[in-house]
Amino acid sequence: MNTKKLVYCLILLLVIFVSMSAEEEKSEAVNIKQLNIYEKPDKKSTILDAAGIGTEFHVISQQKNWLEVQDYLTIGWIQKEFVVLDSDPNFAGKVIVKSRCAQLTSKMGGKDNKVVKDLELGEIAEIISFKYKVASNYEVRLADGTTGWVSKKQVTKLGASSQLELDEQNFFEKTINKRGTVFYIFAAIDKWGEKSKATKNTVTVLAVILVILPFVLTSCLVNFFCSIRIVPTWLINLLLIIAAFNSLRWLFPIYMSAPIFKSFMLAVFFLLFYILWIGRELKKIQYHRCPNCHTMFATSDKGTISLGGWKWKTKTTHSDGSTSTSNHSQETLADVRKCLACGHVWKVFKIVRS
Repeated sequence: MNTKKLVYCLILLLVIFVSMSAEEEKSEAVNIKQLNIYEKPDKKSTILDAAGIGTEFHVISQQKNWLEVQDYLTIGWIQKEFVVLDSDPNFAGKVIVKSRCAQLTSKMGGKDNKVVKDLELGEIAEIISFKYKVASNYEVRLADGTTGWVSKKQVTKLGASSQLELDEQNFFEKTINKRGTVFYIFAAIDKWGEKSKATKNTVTVLAVILVILPFVLTSCLVNFFCSIRIVPTWLINLLLIIAAFNSLRWLFPIYMSAPIFKSFMLAVFFLLFYILWIGRELKKIQYHRCPNCHTMFATSDKGTISLGGWKWKTKTTHSDGSTSTSNHSQETLADVRKCLACGHVWKVFKIVRS
C-alpha cells in the first residue's frame, strides 16, 4: 500500500513538473529570484549582470539551452530553462499606438529632433532597439519601413496578455473613448507646439482660458489689497507690477509654443494689452475706493457735474486754395461719488473733447 502511494506521489510530481515546464515555454518573465547574465554561453564565463523576477529580455539568438539576450545596455547569455518565452511570437517586440497625437521623431530628443511622421491611432510598430530601454522613447520601425523614435506614453507594448483588438476602429472605441474629454485636453497640452490631431476647439478653449486667467487673477488681487485699508496705493501698484511680470514670465512660453501664439508680434500685443488692463484696474481703484476710509466698492454715484470748458475753431487751407472750418470743444466733467461707509464725498475728474 505504501508502494502504491509512493508511485502516485511520483506520478503527481511528474505531472506538476511537466506542467511547469510547459508554462515556462509560454511566458517571458524570469521565474527564479535572480538570474545571472553570462558573457558567453558557459557557466564558467564572466558574469556580466543579474536579472530579477519579472525582468523582460529581447532575444537575439539561441544556442542549445542558452539564449543571447539584450537587457538595457547589457548583451549576454542566459540559461533557457530559467525563463519562459512569449506565447505569441507575432506580438513580441511590438507596440500599438494609443494616442491621437503620437508622432515619429528622428531622434530621442534635442534641438535637432524633427518629426518624421504623424502616427495613426492603432498603428503597430516593431521595436528595433532595446539599447535605450531605460529612456522614455522606443526606437521603432513602421510597416512601410520608416524608422524613428516614439514616446512610451503614446504607445502600448503588445503581448499575449494585452487583450487589445488589432482592428483600428475597435481599438479606438474600446480604449480611447473611455478616457473621455479629459484625455483630449491632455493630448492637446502635450502637443502645444506641434501639429496635433486633437480637436481644434479644445486647443482654442484652452488658449482662451490661459489668456483670461491672468486678467481675472489681477482683478482679484486688486480687490483683495484694496479691501485692506492700511495698504498704500504705491504698494498696490508695486504688487500689481510684480504680479504682472511673474504672470507674463509664466505665460510667454505658452504664447510662443502654442499654434495660435506662434507670432512674436502677437505676443507683444498681448503684453501691451495686459499692461492696459492693469491701468484699467488702477483707474477702478481711484473711482471706487474712498480716499477717506479706503473702503472699496462701498460707494454710490451722485451724478456728473460740469466744471466748465471752452470752444474753438480751426481753419484749414487745402491745396486747391479752398478753405474749411472745424468746430472743437473741451469740457471738464466730474463724477461725484459718495462713500456709504463714512459719508465722504469726492469728485473724479475727466475731460471730454469733441
